[in-house]
Amino acid sequence: SRLPDFHSDTTPGTSRRQDSVGPDNTEGFRAVQDLAEALFNLREHSLALTLEESNNIVALWERLSEHDKERTVFSPRHQTTLNKGRFRATKKIVA
Repeated sequence: SRLPDFHSDTTPGTSRRQDSVGPDNTEGFRAVQDLAEALFNLREHSLALTLEESNNIVALWERLSEHDKERTVFSPRHQTTLNKGRFRATKKIVA
């Protein structure tokens, strides 16, 4: 199966402004959705991409805003000790 071509800027029946604003109210969300859909469709794809398909994915990546191309930094979840909560360490009695 071929990957869809997402080079068009608007979808029929929707305005460019509505299409390009995401849930966090930043523009360029349509480009994110297009890339996500193309990558999602790869799960049912053969192991190798054609040159046209790879060029399409690169073009979709390049359409992303610089904000969307940045690395996502998650807050650290690891704690050496639990100070509160149900499974915290019991209090030590010092003699």
